[in-house]
Amino acid sequence: MRKTLKIVRVRESVPMPKYDLEGDAGFGLFVGERIVLAPMERAAINTGYKMEIPKGCVGIIYERSGLSFKHGIITYGNVVDSGS
Repeated sequence: MRKTLKIVRVRESVPMPKYDLEGDAGFGLFVGERIVLAPMERAAINTGYKMEIPKGCVGIIYERSGLSFKHGIITYGNVVDSGS
């Protein structure tokens, strides 16, 4: 069964999520502001989107391998439930 993910952009400076390559399993999210962190500093970063995860589905946020490897940026708490 195919389900639809509803996405609303709440910050105009943020591009809509998109797949980088045909056949990708997930799409890239963007952050619409410049963020500078000191080494070992942690921050909660707002993506600028609202998403409605369909009931019975889950959204999973992972760091991109290039960003993680080159800059040591990782994500925590990356499961987004439908909220029902």
